Amino acid sequence: PTHRSTQVRSPASQLTATSHGTETSVRFGNGGFCETSSSTFRQPLILLKFDLYNGGWPGQCDEAASHAILDRYAELGGNFLDTADIYAMGKSEEYIGSWLEKQQREKFVVATKVRFNTSKDINSVGLSRHHIMQSIDDSLRRLRTAYVDLYQIHAWDEAVPIEETLSALNDLVLAGKVRYLGASNVTGWQLQKIVELSKSMGLNKWISLQVEYNLLCRGIEWELTDVCRREGIGIIPWSPLKGCGDVNASLFDSKNSFCFPLVISSGIIGFQVGYGIFVTSAASIFCRCASTFTLFLLVLRGLLTGKFKREDDAPEGSRIAHTTKKGIDMEAAPNFERIKKDDKTWKIIDVAKNTAEAHGKTPAQVAIRWLLQKDVVSSVIIGAKTLQQLEDNMGASTGWEITEEQMAELDTVSQMEPTYPYKMITSRNRDRVRKNLCQ
Repeated sequence: PTHRSTQVRSPASQLTATSHGTETSVRFGNGGFCETSSSTFRQPLILLKFDLYNGGWPGQCDEAASHAILDRYAELGGNFLDTADIYAMGKSEEYIGSWLEKQQREKFVVATKVRFNTSKDINSVGLSRHHIMQSIDDSLRRLRTAYVDLYQIHAWDEAVPIEETLSALNDLVLAGKVRYLGASNVTGWQLQKIVELSKSMGLNKWISLQVEYNLLCRGIEWELTDVCRREGIGIIPWSPLKGCGDVNASLFDSKNSFCFPLVISSGIIGFQVGYGIFVTSAASIFCRCASTFTLFLLVLRGLLTGKFKREDDAPEGSRIAHTTKKGIDMEAAPNFERIKKDDKTWKIIDVAKNTAEAHGKTPAQVAIRWLLQKDVVSSVIIGAKTLQQLEDNMGASTGWEITEEQMAELDTVSQMEPTYPYKMITSRNRDRVRKNLCQ
């Protein structure tokens, strides 16, 4: 997919951004929603989140700590909050709600998600009309608000006809409970199906997609980036550093109760409440924001931070060390023994380090900046456990760019090996690609 995925954001292709005094207004995708952000941090925007989860990847924020982070986030101009109904089994939404009721609601963008089990009831899971209607009411109650700005499906549901899901979600928009719709963790054909059925059924357009996307995980480029580019859908990557985060293994106890505060993203910084609290330093989800790293803990110890060494064991106390010992190997929880044997991974990390050195930046900032310069990316989610980490990561968005030559080098070293049918289709269409896929 290199011929279409390495497009770098240029002034003409950037999402609309207009300065209004000390604030910046940014349009997300082709939707009509604009978000404003303080000019303290300039475009592109980054979204940061804290992750606290009581069922898998724990974090370290209680309600008071979560509110303190949100206060600071708001001080910096952040106004986007993202969470999900399953994060900490509703605690994330509750923490956001108890903080939000003390604020001016209209100044904040609130997003949440629906799909996974919220109780042991057989109907409290999936994307059926029954579960969607129940879930939105429960989310609104916990969030202490009359509406959410963005409602996202957390994943596809094979057990329910997508027409039923689309109809139910559209009814929520008509009822005023939801203002915009988005998706997370879907395939190319699933997203295109959503787009086409929404058109044919006369339903509201979907404006965002949250997916994993980084130098070590570029699978969305086979189809999803093309769908988003053609249909005007903004991509919000989670796990930009291929997170292997810090975790206290002793906390892996389902009896422990961890809070899932929230993700807020605004023109400046955002916080997400997912499996815990996420502080987001990015644009709003509607604006140029990154999505949420909703199910997993993402902190500065991602593989792309350059802090991991091939000859060493995984850092003690890190999530990747825990999963390696347990023999786990998942997209958001990779196995370090497998990674050690992968030459390509370490070549990518080396190129990121060299690029960082050339700019006086960190490999993490390069990895994030690489995403921000992709034409289909609206914003990027980064994780942090402290405000210092948040501010350090914001260095990816201000005052510098990766050169065209360096972008090409990063694209090449991280390029996926094409398989059928992509290899054949790409080769047959090299001279048949329109300059502007949106025309």
